[in-house]
Amino acid sequence: MKKSPLISIIIPVFNLEKYIGECLRSVISQTYKNLEIIVVDDGSTDASGVICDQFAKNDVRIKVIHKKNEGSSVARNVGMEIALGDYIGFVDGDDYIDLDMYEYLLSLIQENAADISVCRFRKIDLPYKPYNVESESNEIEVLDSISAVRAFIEYKKHITGYIWNGLYSRQVLVPFTVGVLFQDQEFKVKSLLKASRIVTSNTIKYNYRYRAASVTNYGHYEKKVHDFSIIATNIQNCLSILEDKSLLNLYYRRALKFGVSFLSGSLHSDMSGISDIRFFIKKYVPLVYGQKSVRSFIICNLLRINLIWPYKLVIGLSDFILDKKKRLANAFLNVR
Repeated sequence: MKKSPLISIIIPVFNLEKYIGECLRSVISQTYKNLEIIVVDDGSTDASGVICDQFAKNDVRIKVIHKKNEGSSVARNVGMEIALGDYIGFVDGDDYIDLDMYEYLLSLIQENAADISVCRFRKIDLPYKPYNVESESNEIEVLDSISAVRAFIEYKKHITGYIWNGLYSRQVLVPFTVGVLFQDQEFKVKSLLKASRIVTSNTIKYNYRYRAASVTNYGHYEKKVHDFSIIATNIQNCLSILEDKSLLNLYYRRALKFGVSFLSGSLHSDMSGISDIRFFIKKYVPLVYGQKSVRSFIICNLLRINLIWPYKLVIGLSDFILDKKKRLANAFLNVR
């Protein structure tokens, strides 16, 4: 009888005593039992480490590593170095997962001969009411690597910059870039490019906890734009060697939209990193709209004033016009 594949689940933890118990309970209670659970205590100063050790005493599948604080990227790399699983999953220590998540993700991989499977996630503890929430279904889709990267860039097929709502064959794993935010995005692109087949599902299995105080959700605009510049450059280097240059052009647009969001947040808060954000946007505007285009001239000059709405208006109109042109061109080709 063929043995079930081993799944290694890597959980970085830093000062999460309020949440880590719920997270670990959801993991150890999975309907799929052949698990290796690697908890990396990243120098917690609260009771997180003690709680993890208590869970490990009662479940031999749990391995707890205590280390000095170096960030989630190092913690994940440490976990991957010792992981023995045929497949690797990631869970953040303040989130929790549905009890059949890994059984479901593994079945998607096995039934579709895929290297990566992805499900949808729900946001919990939001300070606002969600809007335009898609209905859940059992719809699945199988993509090749290029189509999956395109879906990532265009925010489609549930392939986001997050890594925790997926399961990865160890053959597609890559190390995380250390010490920067948005390292998930680089990992996602590189792993997708190494995969031959990726299967996505419209079924929700992961529960992402929104915490306003977390680094990625609160301020720190100067660090955000600095770190995203590093990650964006790394992703561009990956895409630039592909034959399909349209992916690179699409990613320029995605990077520009990130810059707009940084600018919007900065202008409505403490103005931190405003000069770096403007420099970042000026870098990507010519790549998207052309070095000598009227749009580039208008947008770059709008950056001199501390208002975000004119800039968003020009970007929005430009995207609308470009989309209309593309649709008309495709319709013309189809007619012919």
